Amino acid sequence: MLTILPAGRGFAATIFLVTEESVDGQPCPLPLPLREGLSAALFEQGHIVFDDVDGAPPASAAALAALAQSLGAGWVLDARVEYREQAIGSRVVRVEGRAAWLLLQAPGGERAGAGTDEATNRDREGSVGREELAAELGAAISRAVTAVLGP
Repeated sequence: MLTILPAGRGFAATIFLVTEESVDGQPCPLPLPLREGLSAALFEQGHIVFDDVDGAPPASAAALAALAQSLGAGWVLDARVEYREQAIGSRVVRVEGRAAWLLLQAPGGERAGAGTDEATNRDREGSVGREELAAELGAAISRAVTAVLGP
């Protein structure tokens, strides 16, 4: 018996993901929450996502695009986030995140899209931490990137 499943989106982009994450000016401890949130959100949108965990990405957009292409990706998503945390009680922390992202074509390194997003756990401090906030930012960035990539 042959079973046919709906194809959903007709397009799956292969995206090389690069993130830089900091908390109050210091490197964010592993696992990186935005990288995790973006990977999950982009995967749910039907995209293939991978990152290079072996070291720092190249400094220039052209070198980053060349690396991504050599690894089989058609796109580079460079996302950076700065988290600010403020204790507002014992074990309660207010978190604010400001993210900026850049989508590049690989080959060539041409800019295809860019944007910024912000999120906070204000009034949700007891139930939403940095990881959940990063997932919200990742979902917002994923929607914007998917809109740029098109159907």
